[in-house]
Amino acid sequence: MSTHQKNDRSKGMGRRRFIGASAAALASLGLRGGDKAFGQTALSPAAVTGPKIKEYRTLGRTGFKVSDIGLGGGEVTDAALFEAVLDRGINYIDAAENYVNGQVERTIGKAMKNRDRKSVFITTKIYIRDANVTKQEVLDRSRKCLERLETDYLDCMQIHCPPTTAILKAPGFHEAMKELRADGRVRFCGLSQHGSQWNEAPETMEQLLMAAAEDGRFDLALFVYNFIQRDMSERVLKAFKEKNIAATIMKANPVGTFNWIQQEVEKVKNSGEKMPDYLPALLERVKKVADQADSFKNTYNLTNDADLLVAAYRFVLSHPDVHTVCCMVQNYAELDTYA
Repeated sequence: MSTHQKNDRSKGMGRRRFIGASAAALASLGLRGGDKAFGQTALSPAAVTGPKIKEYRTLGRTGFKVSDIGLGGGEVTDAALFEAVLDRGINYIDAAENYVNGQVERTIGKAMKNRDRKSVFITTKIYIRDANVTKQEVLDRSRKCLERLETDYLDCMQIHCPPTTAILKAPGFHEAMKELRADGRVRFCGLSQHGSQWNEAPETMEQLLMAAAEDGRFDLALFVYNFIQRDMSERVLKAFKEKNIAATIMKANPVGTFNWIQQEVEKVKNSGEKMPDYLPALLERVKKVADQADSFKNTYNLTNDADLLVAAYRFVLSHPDVHTVCCMVQNYAELDTYA
């Protein structure tokens, strides 16, 4: 056996021990193998005294000690649930200007009113689809984000899924960020990247993230990494470590992602509304990824979605260069599971 093979085997055994603990983790939450980990009835905040975050990691060059589980706040518009997230020790919050038409940002602002602002790392995102976007437009939209969040500053402003390197380097965006940073309104700059699975962009996720690393002006990125979509992201993680760029992860459970998109398709069908063209195509793409999960399930004897969910997150967190993994929390039972 070669040295390379021995190293891979050693890494694999370490991950196996880490991921194999998922059954015990679920048992500690009172979840049996057949129980649902998603979509459960929300409990009242007073009735929930669940687990808290145990590990914090240094978020790259930002120096911030961030919880290893973060909140991907795409659908959280309940301030009480958001406060429960903070009470569990989760201190990394990801938002965007378009999440529920700005309501997610407003919910964060409301929930943070009685909190120590410096104890939470808040990042939001703006869509840019024109490399010639003006500095003034970026300034105006960034200030609207600050207003909705009811905060004096953002820890990080991100370009939301730029499809090309030209947009990644848009002079108007970077000129605006330079001014906002000088004024103390934005501390760091970043980007998110879903990859071609979500947006059939002309450049790959790896090309865009590597370009961001080489650019030097990006301090953080949110991107896809999981037990199926590995090679591209592991090369990115290596480059980010060398540049001390913060690596935050989404879509950690590809099977859960497929189930979620499938539910969205069913919602549209049941509503009688016209099906958006992009949604069935997206479902087909995420299904192709999810269908590759059998090997992982068999390796770790994962027989149900609840076990798979925890194992998938443990897999990602077992990588030493991952700083936090964003999860979508819709109720208190899900918060328990992730924490």
